[in-house]
Amino acid sequence: MTRRNTQTTGKRPPRTRRRASRPTALDPYTTMVLDPCSSTLVPGLYGDSQGLLARLKTTFQSLSGSLDTCGYVLWCPDYGGVSSTGIGGNLFYWSSSSSSTVPSNTAPNLYGTAPPVPPLLTTTSILDPTSSLLGSDIVADARCLAACIEMTYFGKMLDSAGEVGYISNLPARDLLEGGAGSQPLSVDDLMRYCNNKSRFGVDTLENVYRPNIGNSDVFHTVNENLFTIGTGVTPTDVSVTAATRDPRCFGFVWRNTEPNAGIVFDFTKSIEWRPTPSSGLTQVPVRSHHGDMSVHVNTIVDNLNSALQRSGSRSSSTSMWERVKGSFQSLPQTLLKSVFTGSSTGAAQRGLKNGLDWLMKEGMGMGLSAIARQPELFLPFIP
Repeated sequence: MTRRNTQTTGKRPPRTRRRASRPTALDPYTTMVLDPCSSTLVPGLYGDSQGLLARLKTTFQSLSGSLDTCGYVLWCPDYGGVSSTGIGGNLFYWSSSSSSTVPSNTAPNLYGTAPPVPPLLTTTSILDPTSSLLGSDIVADARCLAACIEMTYFGKMLDSAGEVGYISNLPARDLLEGGAGSQPLSVDDLMRYCNNKSRFGVDTLENVYRPNIGNSDVFHTVNENLFTIGTGVTPTDVSVTAATRDPRCFGFVWRNTEPNAGIVFDFTKSIEWRPTPSSGLTQVPVRSHHGDMSVHVNTIVDNLNSALQRSGSRSSSTSMWERVKGSFQSLPQTLLKSVFTGSSTGAAQRGLKNGLDWLMKEGMGMGLSAIARQPELFLPFIP
């Protein structure tokens, strides 16, 4: 048998380390949900695409001349309340001079029917941003992809008194029956309910809608409303269609402000809508993309929020759902690009420092170093 010469003439060559690829941005679904105002709309949030995409916006100003010092705005964007005077509603405004006052839900002041003239005896229904589109002859039905409310004070800086709270994941039925004696909720009731409150100031506040699994993915027609406005005999109640699911509301509540405070609300909503056969638009083929990405989006954001809370940050916002505008405005482009595009360990550390410096400047505070340690929790692979 011939023996093979195994003599070595030098040191073993160094092993080449395989460098892991580094993501450079949040995936498009998380970006779309977290940034309803300016992100690129992408199909397939709920696993398939069946219609056309659209972003719509409306603005509502607090009632001029009102002496009220408290109130709330609550919205269930899964529905598209078409009428502010009749068949339904999904976006409600209430203001009062006393935070303990309960909106009426009996004749003649049924919940959601107050004309937008102070003083209010019950809530006013505000038109959903999609009302005009859904009420047209070209739309058969639609479902919500993303939504947010921006609350901005435009009065004198010296008069920006009071407190404001974020409301999220509030069961819609509680609007009508969540108060004492199964009455509608008062401002004080909502203030006890929320756990994210701050001083009422001049910053624009944003509350982003968290996709409601099992409800947000459903297409609703123009006649499928959150509430059915009552009559002279029956009170306003959750509609028959909505009662079979678990619709949720989100928004803002405030109290102890100056009378006639200049508050403006901007409502932005992105939808996927299907055309009617008579519209002249061709049928949109159904296309399956992957699994339901709304679960993925909620997991990503919830993990990031947990990291923020564990950091002990004392910034004005520790949630990506409930935040001060600007804190997360450039997150995908600025933070993640800085953190994850370094070509070496030193470069990555410098990128992380730059990202955290930017976050501190924007007011988020500390605590996002968890992203660098476990990026897979926040940026999973998207096929």
